[in-house]
Order: sequence, then structure tokens, then C-alpha cells
Amino acid sequence: MNYFISGMLYYRLSGIEIVEVKRLKLFKQHQVACKIATLKYNNYMHVNLPVYDLQDADVVNLYDYFQQAEKVTEPATVITDLNVDKSFTQEQPDEITFIFKQADVQRLEIKVFAAEEFGHTFVKNQVRSINYFDRFEHKIRCETFDTRGFLSLSQTFGQNGGINQEIFYTPSGERAIICDYAQNDEQQVAMSSVRVNYQNHWYVFSDLIELRSFFLDCLNQEAQLQAKFFSDKSNIGDAAMLGMKTKAVKIVVRHSTHTYDPTAPLTSRLNDVILNQFNNRQSLSAAIVSTAQQTKDMQIRFNHELPFYTIPVAYVDNALLQKAPVLLKQRKRHTILAVARINEEKRIEQMIDALSKVRKTVADATLEIYGYVPNSTYLKTLQEKAAALQLTNAVLFQQFQPDLTDVYNEMPILILTSAFESFNMSLLEGIAHGVVPIAYDINYGPATIIDNEKNGYLIKNGDSHALAEKIVNLLTDDALLQQMSTQAYRKAAEFAADHVWQLWQEKIINNSELKAK
Repeated sequence: MNYFISGMLYYRLSGIEIVEVKRLKLFKQHQVACKIATLKYNNYMHVNLPVYDLQDADVVNLYDYFQQAEKVTEPATVITDLNVDKSFTQEQPDEITFIFKQADVQRLEIKVFAAEEFGHTFVKNQVRSINYFDRFEHKIRCETFDTRGFLSLSQTFGQNGGINQEIFYTPSGERAIICDYAQNDEQQVAMSSVRVNYQNHWYVFSDLIELRSFFLDCLNQEAQLQAKFFSDKSNIGDAAMLGMKTKAVKIVVRHSTHTYDPTAPLTSRLNDVILNQFNNRQSLSAAIVSTAQQTKDMQIRFNHELPFYTIPVAYVDNALLQKAPVLLKQRKRHTILAVARINEEKRIEQMIDALSKVRKTVADATLEIYGYVPNSTYLKTLQEKAAALQLTNAVLFQQFQPDLTDVYNEMPILILTSAFESFNMSLLEGIAHGVVPIAYDINYGPATIIDNEKNGYLIKNGDSHALAEKIVNLLTDDALLQQMSTQAYRKAAEFAADHVWQLWQEKIINNSELKAK
């Protein structure tokens, strides 16, 4: 069994989770057992899965596992199932909120799921959460219900609002996990103890890291100690994997650069995640990196003391490669695409600078940016910059979309201005749909996907003038743009699913040299 470790599968997945989903589908196509192992709690997880064509059986979540909630058959809890004190008066300020008062003092706030959320239809007035208040209207308890209908979590709070205890329940109401909190030496509320009921025995841990390691040990034991673990989300997966008591093949997957200065991969200080991997390299079986150049650089930094394998994190479906190309005349004119989360390292302000220069020649050029927004302050800065350059109607921040197929098929050009990458899945997705990429020549990824001046352009890092110049070249020369689009389709074939699967077989699945650690 192969486990791809992550934090949680939210509705808006980051690139790392999207990579895990695609890898899972590739493994399943070839009948190789695998699951995504998520370590965080979220009562919406099972509603999110269908958005990415996943089933419950594709994911094993730590909390589901110990709560015995991997399969839930109990009916959903609705508001009429609750035994609310009949002396309370009821108010309903909106469709999903019910307030209950006692002598004008709020004692309960019940939230129900909306009729439809994330494409999922809920039972009418299905309970989402209940907040309890004391006579001073201090919140003293919160109960959270899983989207599948059962009471999943209760939290109790002290007078200062700090959390005292969390209890996670099985669908039948038995306690499964208990987390206690207390003030630490800095007078901050911190987790002081974790207890979990596993196979009718209570185990005690100091923190969530120990619980997560225990969870992975349980999975490994179920696989007769033959499981392979892949830590994709290093900030949560590495510690859990390295803390395991049982031996297993333990692989870290790199999704970004490895140094604080991405322009100095052999001399700059290793970032904290990579430094931890370096210090624990004897406890790891291998590392996977997307590009040959980063593999070479990291082997040097790790003194060749950890096996590194080059496998692209993404691939192009064979069926997509067989589809008829979308011609330039079928695409939007003078439109530039960017696919990036709204964060500073993506340097989207340089895209806006380039557009301002482009519009001096191509007056109706527009920029459409697709990506979720983890940094609203940065988004506001970008919007203000666009307004200052009189580009408010030309720079369009579009809503997050799980599937960008239709977007790629109508766009002619894709640009990338990141300060660093490890591969960049959007570039590959773009060329697979015939979109011509223009990217800064950074570490790592663009040079692997773009053959300069053939299927796209590689620009000197940070040179927005050159970026604008190449955009103008393409937007004013239909023949050149069509020629490069054709070459983009051809380049995508190098990342065909069949080819990437061969790499997985050779380097990981059939590799007898991988050692359990």
C-alpha cells in the first residue's frame, strides 16, 4: 500500500494536493494500491472529495480512522432531533442560524448546513454546529457535526475564552480522541495531552505529532509492515513519518526549491524543512524531485547520502494527447492567462507591469488571473496597482476553479513570473492545451517544459520589459503564435502519463534498493 501524506483535502486545493490527486488516479489506473492519508481534521472533507472525482475509499483520514467513521450509515442529525429546552424563545436571523434565549439571554446558537454547499445537497435543517453560552453569554461549549450527519467534535472553553478540551466521537457517540489544553510556561494555551481509543485500548501522547506518527504506524501494521509513505506536505508529513516506531519505506517529495535564496541552490542556506530532512537523512529511504537539475543540486547538498529520483510531479493524460488541437482562431484574442495563487512569491505585480507596457502596442490586451487567495492584503495591493495604471478593467482576478480545462482551451498565452518553483503544473497543463508559455527562467521547472523560442519563451528572471516584448511579439503575429501552439502540444507528449508511469515503476515501485527505515 502506498500512502500520500497531506494535511487536508479542502475545496480549494493547493498545487501539492492536486498533484496527490493526479498521482492517486495514475496509480489506480495501473491497479497499484494507494490512498491519500490526511492528518488534519475538517468536518467538510467528505463533501470536498467528489469535486475532484474522489471517493471515500481513496482517502484515509486520521480522525475518521480513530473515530471509526470511514463508513457512516447513521441518519443525519436535523434540528428537530435536538432536545432544546422548551422554555427557550427562538429567533432566526437568517436561513442557517437559529438563536435560543432564556429570559433574553442567549443560551444556544444552532447553525445548519445550507441547502447546497460545494455542489452537495444537504438534508433540510441538517445540523452543522451548536454553540452553548452561560448566563453571562460566554461561550462555554461548541459542538461540530460532520457533513455526513453525526456529532463529530465537542470543545469546551474557559472564562477567558481559551479552549480546555476537545473530544472527537464515533458516529455512535463513543469518545475516540480526547485533547486536553493548559497554559504553558509562556502563559499561552497549548495542548498538554492527547488520548486515543484504538482497538479498545487508550493510548496517551504528548502532542499531535506523536498521534500522527501512531496513525501511520497503524496503517503500516495493517499493511504487514510493507507500506510506502510519501510525505508531500512536508510541514506536517515529515515529522509524522520520521516519528514512526515501525520500519517502512519513507520518501519525501519536494514541491519547491530547497534554499532560502533560490538563485544560489548550491551555496545558500537550506530552508528549515530541507535542513530537517538533511539532519534526518539516515532515517529516510529516498527523495523525489521533479527536475533533473534540482535532483543534481540536492544530491550535492545531501553529500550523496540519500537517494534522489527525478519524477515529474504532474503528467498529461493519454486521452488529452489524442484530442484534436484547438486552433488560434478558436481562442480569445489578445488575452493573457496566469494561473497562480495570490501570494508574493508569484510576483503578480510584474505581470501587471508587463501588461501596462503591452497595451502601448496592443491596446485591448487583458490579463486573466486564476488562483485562490491566501493573502488578501497582497490582492488588495495588486488591485490598487492595476487601478493606478488604469488597468482595473484589463486585469481580471477570476474565481477559483477546480477544473481549468475550458479556460486553457480558450487562451492563447500563459505567463509565469514566480521567484521560484520546483516544476509548475500550470505550465504543463497549459502546453497540453496548446497555450504558449512565457516564463522567467528560474529554478526550477520552466526550462524543463519550455524549449526557448520553439514552444514558448524563457525570459531573464525579473525582466518585465522582455516579458512584455515577447507577449507583443505573439499577440501581433498570428502565424508565430499558431506555430508555437502546435509545438506546445508536441512538447506535452514528453510528459505523457505512460511515460511518467514508467518512471514510477522503475524508480519506486519495482526498485529493490529502496530500504525500509
